[in-house]
This record gives sequence, C-alpha cells and structure tokens, in this order.
Amino acid sequence: MSDSDQESYSLDEMMNRLRSQGEQAAEGDERLVTRPDGTQVVKVRKRKRRSHQPHKEEEMKRRKRSLVVAALVSVVVVSLALGIFGWVLYLNGSGYRDQVVARVEQWTGAEVEMRSFRATPVSAAADLMQLSWPETSPVARMKLNAVRGDLRLSSHLSGTWRGERMVAGSGEIVLRAAAAAGEESTTLVDEELPFQSPMQVSRLNVVFGDGERAALALRETQALMTVPDPALPSSNIIFEGGTTRLGRWGLFEVDSASLSLSSSGVRLGNLRLGSEAAPEAVIRLSGENFPDIAVRGGPTVLGLEVREIPSALLLGPSMGTLIEGRFETPDGDDSSRCELDVTNLETLRISGAVHNTKATSLKLFRLQMFDALAEMMDNPRFTQPRFEKRSSLRFERTMTGVRLSEINLDSDGMLRLRGEMSEANGKLSGALQVGIPEILMAAAPSREVPLVFRESSQGYRWCTVRLSGTTSKPVDDLASQFQQAREGSSPTTTGARGLDDEFRDLTTPE
Repeated sequence: MSDSDQESYSLDEMMNRLRSQGEQAAEGDERLVTRPDGTQVVKVRKRKRRSHQPHKEEEMKRRKRSLVVAALVSVVVVSLALGIFGWVLYLNGSGYRDQVVARVEQWTGAEVEMRSFRATPVSAAADLMQLSWPETSPVARMKLNAVRGDLRLSSHLSGTWRGERMVAGSGEIVLRAAAAAGEESTTLVDEELPFQSPMQVSRLNVVFGDGERAALALRETQALMTVPDPALPSSNIIFEGGTTRLGRWGLFEVDSASLSLSSSGVRLGNLRLGSEAAPEAVIRLSGENFPDIAVRGGPTVLGLEVREIPSALLLGPSMGTLIEGRFETPDGDDSSRCELDVTNLETLRISGAVHNTKATSLKLFRLQMFDALAEMMDNPRFTQPRFEKRSSLRFERTMTGVRLSEINLDSDGMLRLRGEMSEANGKLSGALQVGIPEILMAAAPSREVPLVFRESSQGYRWCTVRLSGTTSKPVDDLASQFQQAREGSSPTTTGARGLDDEFRDLTTPE
C-alpha cells in the first residue's frame, strides 16, 4: 500500500483503523497477519521485561533467609527439648542412680542406701541418703533426710558435683569405738571427691558411742559439712545451736562447735557451751591442733576456758551454793582442762584455776565459824563477809564430787581464808586457814581469840578450822576451839588425815 493510498483514507476509515489497533493492543498486542500463502495467523508481540530488579530480589532473599533460620531454630529447639527430656529420663533412671551410689561407696568406703533419688541437669534430690561404715571406721553411720540442692550445669556431665551447697532437712551421725583394721579393711580409691558441694543440715544429731552408756551427743544442731581437700577422704563440720547433755551435770546449750572427720579418726576444734539459766556464761572447750577424740573409749583431754560462769554451774548445785559468785579463768592460763570419755560421761572431769570476776564478789554461806567470829570479835561484819578483792582457787569436779584447793579469799583486809575443801557424795570435808589482821587482834575483846589465833604471818594471826557435815548443813570446829580455850585447854587442830586422802576415799568406789 502506497503513501498516496494511505493519504486518501476517509475520516471514518481512519477512525475504524485506530479503533481496531486499540482493541488489538488491549488484547495483549495481538494482530491478525496474512501469510504469503494466504493463511492467516494471530501474531503476538513479546513484551519486554526488565531482566534486573534489585529490590524485589533482596526481598525474596530476605524471606528465604527467614524461612531457613526459622526452620533451623525449630529443629534446634525440638532437638534440645528431646535431648533434655532424654537426659532427664537418664538422670532419673536406675542406671544413673546406681552409678552415683557406686561412686559414693568407692570414695567413702561405706555402704550406701539412697531412696527416691531424682535429678535435673541443674539439681539433685533424694528423700533419704544413709551411709554405713565397717567396724574399722570411727564413723558408724550418717543418715540424711530430704536432701536437695542446685548444681552447676556441668556437674552431671563431668561426674563431679559442684554447686553453692546441698541442703538436708535433718540427719544423724553416729561415732563409735572403731575396731582394729584387719586384712579385709576397705581400700579407698585414689581419686578426687566426686561430690564437692557443701552440705548444710538444718537439724543434725551427733552421737558419740554405741548407745550402751551415757555418751556425748549434740542434739538439734545446725551443721555445715565441707571437704577441705577433694583429694583426701576427710570432712570438716561446723555446728551452730542445739543442745548437749553432760550426764548428771544437766543440759547445756551449744553455741558453736567444730569437728574434723577422716578415716584416721575424729578431731575436735572447739566446743562453746552456754546455759539457759545463765545466758551470759561461756564455757569453751578447745582442742589445740585438733586432738584426736578417743572414740574407742578413754580420756580425751581438752583445754577449758570459762567466762562469767556462776559458781553453781561451775562447781555444781551443792558446792556452788556454799560458795556463791561468778568465776572466770585467768587470761593466758592454760592449766584448766576437761577430761572426758565421749563413750562414758560418768568419767567426765574438769579442773583448773579460776578467780572471781571484777564486777562480782564471793560469799560463803552457812559456815558457823563466821557467827562465832562475830561474837568473839564483837563485830557483826564477820557474820557475812564479802570477798570483793581478786580471790582465786583451783577446782576439780567429777560426777561424784568437787574439790577446791589453793583457796585464797580476801575480805577487804578484815578476813582472809586459805586452804582446801571438798564435797563428795554429799559429804563435806576440808580445812581452812582463817586469818585476822594483827591490828584487829590487838583490839579483840575476848581473851580466847588470841589463844586460838596463835600463828602470826604476813601481818595476820591464823588458826586452822576443820570442816565436816554436808554442804547444806556444814559443820566447823571454830566454836569448839573457843570453848577449849575458855576452859583452859589448847585447841587441837592437828593429827587429822590429809584432805587428799579423804577426797580419794570419798570419790573412789568400793
């Protein structure tokens, strides 16, 4: 078709042509084409597309990455949950419990019983854990109830339990006289302790002895057990609170105590006691360099220190009411001792040097010689003298009696007492040297006084007064000496047996 033919189109033809081209474009650029052979086909023009669209590609990649990460996280979470679930099943299975029991038995040499053991990756618990040792061990058994504790995540994996602490609701440790080790004695494994978390017991009883005799025991005390060296089979126990009964001496409160347990024996660090009747009183038993406690029986010697202790608590209710006051051991003095057989408290013995505290004075009650002195000296101050200066004595107390020696009491320059006295099985004996200043003696209104107080020493006149009777009704011979002097005969104060012999006879069973 020539250009002239195109230019000769009428207006209607041109409009129809434009309309048909618009419809073909709307149909996706389709148009009817007649081939040279006369056939007709629909020709579609290909649309040009952009080959590179960065923002759409980045969005597509981001979505793919999110899907991949979500899938991986889901797989990890599911795998971890399945792993933890399987791990918890393993930890609470009999196989792992038997493994734990076996390791405890290997390291301690004890037979172990464990009930209702359960664990998570970060904790462990059991309703009961009891260890029983052979007769060659000084520790007979240890029983712990309601055991639980938090552990580090690596504890179960490494096989060594570590954590802040394990806690038990209650427990008991029984110490006994160990038999001599034989050829079949238990051999402990040479490895580090697999359980290194400290153990805290809220209410622990510690009993010394086999139960056949009255033995030392700590009751209802709170304890913390630690292992100082994981390579050695030993444990330190710190106690706080509780009570202990020292045989017939009564019940004492436990302020604090420490013990060391090992395969070789039991050692005491210290034992600090108090009394509900005297809250300010302190009794401290100390073991220098942790002495071995004779759990097989026999004496264990400990250092003794007392502070603000009433005489009735230190000397017993009998002698403690005859001499009233508060005592303490001198600073720097190491002669005071406590000897005890932890398996038989009937052998308990304490001894040492004490003096009255600075804030208190000593009084002697019910001694008739004070009334006799007050009458003969015509001075009522002798009736109830107060020994306010620093007065001292040595004491020895057993379950059967008390002996006081090296008595040195001073009543403000008016009266001095020296000597010794003892009480055994309710009987009182002893001899006191009674001193009156020379200046008072010169003014004595009675002529019998110089006849009785004949010995002169250190500015005092002295006489010996013998004691007998009981602590509730003591008897002395001063009045009889005055009577003998009045009748013209010499008072007899010699020829009696020594106090050591009398005390030995009274305290030694037949």
